[in-house]
Amino acid sequence: VLFLSIYINTVVAQIPQGYDLWLGYSKISEEKKLTHYKSRTASIYFEKDNDVLVSAKKEMNRGLKSMLDQAPNFTDAAESSNTIIIAKQSKLNKELLNALTVDINQLDKEGFIIETVRYRERDLIVITANDDLGILYGTFRFLQLLQTDPALDDLKIVDAPKIDLRMLNHWDNLDRTVERG
Repeated sequence: VLFLSIYINTVVAQIPQGYDLWLGYSKISEEKKLTHYKSRTASIYFEKDNDVLVSAKKEMNRGLKSMLDQAPNFTDAAESSNTIIIAKQSKLNKELLNALTVDINQLDKEGFIIETVRYRERDLIVITANDDLGILYGTFRFLQLLQTDPALDDLKIVDAPKIDLRMLNHWDNLDRTVERG
């Protein structure tokens, strides 16, 4: 009973409150996990050729700054020293595409892949999609993963929506509380 009570209190303490919904980006307090996440996000190439991708990059910056208490190091080119590459599949080189174990062709509009791959003798996290919105959704999903405590060593996530319209069903009240339905 004591363990369950401690667990419930811990989970409730981690639930974001107010306007941010799940985008609260609470600082990661466990030192071992914080060190691991910092090393896995040390150098990020983020494609940025339009407003949607620029917005996704800004959100990645905001999320990592808040959770890891340090600004991420974004690079202007996909380099061998990167720990994360975020780009549409059309911008990935053939060698990196071949390192993915998931077939990128199974993604439709707005789908994405987040996968840890072995690339040039080291592990690399790749977030890719066929279109800009897929990159945006993949970025948000990655940030959500960091908040939910996974190890980043063996990611293999494929998200391909079956319908064309995604919707978040919530209401912002005048007193700044949020209702969900």
